[in-house]
Amino acid sequence: AFRAAADLLGNGFNPGYEMGAVSRINGRTVFVRINTSKLRMMPKKQQAVEVVDDDNKVLASIDELTIEDGSLSGKLYEKSGATIKVGSLVRARINALAD
Repeated sequence: AFRAAADLLGNGFNPGYEMGAVSRINGRTVFVRINTSKLRMMPKKQQAVEVVDDDNKVLASIDELTIEDGSLSGKLYEKSGATIKVGSLVRARINALAD
């Protein structure tokens, strides 16, 4: 029982990720198709959405999120010189304790 409780607590501090893809870009506003069920339950301060490459390197972050059912939108802030395009891989950090 102690091990199960410790695993549950550990998962709360080791976030999982929900993966999605950029569906549309309009200026600095980006639209993403992603499962938002767990992301909606997280406090706004903990919501972190990033555009990543195939090696999981962060190319850009998405802030000022508007979360809808199955999609989200927000402002794109590039962190590297890479071009962000439709179909780019997106990851959202989710907390395992948000179930």
